[in-house]
Order: sequence, then structure tokens, then C-alpha cells
Amino acid sequence: MKAGLAIALLTALAGVALVSACAEEELVLARLPPSNDSGPPVEAKRCVDDAECTATSFCARAECGDVAGTCAARPVVCEEAPQPVCGCDGITYWNDCLRRAAGITARAPRECEPGVGPAQTCGGPGDRGPGPGPSTERCPPGTFCARLLPPSPPGAPPICPPAVPGTCWALPAVCPPFDPNRWTRCGAPALECKTTCDAIHTGEPHQRANACP
Repeated sequence: MKAGLAIALLTALAGVALVSACAEEELVLARLPPSNDSGPPVEAKRCVDDAECTATSFCARAECGDVAGTCAARPVVCEEAPQPVCGCDGITYWNDCLRRAAGITARAPRECEPGVGPAQTCGGPGDRGPGPGPSTERCPPGTFCARLLPPSPPGAPPICPPAVPGTCWALPAVCPPFDPNRWTRCGAPALECKTTCDAIHTGEPHQRANACP
């Protein structure tokens, strides 16, 4: 009888130990390994000019007047969506991607305005954007003179002064075909319906055309 009780007791104790061991094993199996992405984020490299960054990046500053900044990547391919950004160089970029591709810090999320900051202006007698003409009336190489005028009042003749001033823009390599705004060249014999990008690309004065489809 005593032997039977001893065997039963030993069996019960073994069962408890087994359950305990299994429970402990389950806890171990449920423990997740540490993630490879759990480390601290890598800080951007500090710089004072583009030479301190790689060939595919530039020294981006938070403000135009900042002495130092951090290296930021230059995009290789940019979308065509028009979202003008004014750069610290006074050039209006078609969108922020083109601004970063040029390696220029942003001044404001809008087009540059004449008389505001270092906005580069253009236009004057004989000026046709990047073509021949006085250097003070032309835009830097690779940019174009946007000489765009508002539409004339209903029933009034077109208002296109001979020396229309403008501002310099950086445009995409290929102008997007879709644009709700349409422009007609000043002095054109018939109505033209150019997109904003195409009108700026010519460097000639254009007026908004309301009669376009």
C-alpha cells in the first residue's frame, strides 16, 4: 500500500515537472528575436557646401541664409506635376523635385515674385528668353523667361506691352500635355492654346486665353 502511494506521488510530481518544463519551453519559443531595424536612425551628414556631399547629393539648408546644412539626395527622375517652388537662387522650379535635382535650397512653396528676395527677372526690348540679347535681360542657361500676362477684360483688345517683364523658370525636359491653363502668344494672328510650360519655353510674351477648349 505504501509502495503504491509512493509510486502515485512520484508520478504526480513528474507530471508537475513536465508541465513546468513545457511551460518554460513555450515561453522561450514565444520570445521574438530583436529586429534589425530597431537601431537608432542614421543621421544625415552635415555639410557647408556641395563638395562635402557625394556626386548624387547636395548640401540642403533649412533656410537660404544658413551657413551649414545636411547632404540630401538629388532625384534622378522627376514627375511632371506643376507645383512651383521658389529656390534660393531666385529661380522658380516647375516642382520641388526639379529644385532638388538642381541642388538648390527652397525659399518658399510658390513661384518667385519680382521684387521679392533674389527673384531673377527677365524680359525687355528684344529679349526672347535664353536667346541672344543683353545678359541682364536673359535667364541663366537651362532656364526660361516666363512672360505671362492675365487675360484682357471681356470685350477689350489684348493687352500685351512690347517689353513684357518676367521671371526665370526651370522646366521639365518634356512639357506635360495636360494643363487647365492655356496661353496665346502676344501678336499672334490667331488664337493659340499653349500649355503653361510650352508658353514659358518660348521665352516670348503670352496672355492667358480664356476661349480655349
